[in-house]
Amino acid sequence: MYGPGMQVWQDINKGGPSMIFCGNFGEWDNLSNEVASLDFGANWNDRISSWETFNTGVGGPHAWKLCIGTNGGSTCTGYYTTSVYVSNVGTTFNDKISSIEDVRLTS
Repeated sequence: MYGPGMQVWQDINKGGPSMIFCGNFGEWDNLSNEVASLDFGANWNDRISSWETFNTGVGGPHAWKLCIGTNGGSTCTGYYTTSVYVSNVGTTFNDKISSIEDVRLTS
């Protein structure tokens, strides 16, 4: 069984290549450093079109946030605190997400 995490896809409705991010409390994952499951020379920066969070309560409650720009950037989604599937991120975020944060929530 996986710990808390988020899976992202390049296309809407879980289409195309995907990557799983595992919980790493309080750190930003800048997507230009992530290359798994993509063609040679490509990275995950500005490629995400759908995502799903899972097991957000394992190891303490988690929340995930995705942002345009590195290290939190300028525009972010709200925190996703439950397991949720977003089939289409919409025009604001489609192919614009550059960083992901995992936060441990306090009780």
